Amino acid sequence: MIPDVTYFILDYNPRCQDQASGYLDACIRSLYANRNSSITSEVYVIDQGNGFTDYKNALANKCAGYGFHFVGLDHNKGISGGINLAARLSRSPHLCLV
Repeated sequence: MIPDVTYFILDYNPRCQDQASGYLDACIRSLYANRNSSITSEVYVIDQGNGFTDYKNALANKCAGYGFHFVGLDHNKGISGGINLAARLSRSPHLCLV
């Protein structure tokens, strides 16, 4: 099935700062709770090259718990590179960068 919309969350937190992690957690929870159930969607969380394995593993597990896809990159592609990756991954006619 091709979803109606694909949501993308780009994460870049190279120092694993608690405040940034908190914002990401709030974003993930909010998107999960507020998606429109009358349309089909999928969600990708893209880690932009965080070098800490524990951080990536925790984020991957969190995504799995919400039924979201996780993509862990080896290096930061930047905002435009992240958006281009999102466009390539999306199968839906609509793409939403969160």
